[in-house]
Amino acid sequence: MRTLPRLLALPLLLAAIAAAGPALAQADEGGDTILPGLWSYKTSALTLYNKTERRCIRPNEIEKVMSGAVNHHYTCSYPARSQSYGRVSMRGVCTDKKGRRIPISMSGTFTPTTLDMQVQVAGIIPVSVRGRRLSPSCAGGEEG
Repeated sequence: MRTLPRLLALPLLLAAIAAAGPALAQADEGGDTILPGLWSYKTSALTLYNKTERRCIRPNEIEKVMSGAVNHHYTCSYPARSQSYGRVSMRGVCTDKKGRRIPISMSGTFTPTTLDMQVQVAGIIPVSVRGRRLSPSCAGGEEG
């Protein structure tokens, strides 16, 4: 179980989860986007892992956050990706610093101020990521 927290680091950027992923700042003709500001994310996996974090998302970070492309542990690519009108679905692979590849898929919904994603890590670990925007300002919050 030692690797479980490392695997769960993936969805935090979605919220964004991941938010997210976790979608782009102007991802499609509908203008789907999350708003920058101070966000709170709750990540849950099975009954073993529950974590709530705050993160400042700046306007220039929205694309990165919603695409789930990079975090401190993994680099991810999602060749199969669909986002439109508040819905997102992605399927891809994340690679850690040692070159180990982990399949990941996710789907969910978002609004400018909320995010609700269901993630499957390695096809067997279900992860839920829920996020909400706390404030348009990041003053006093975690810096991204």
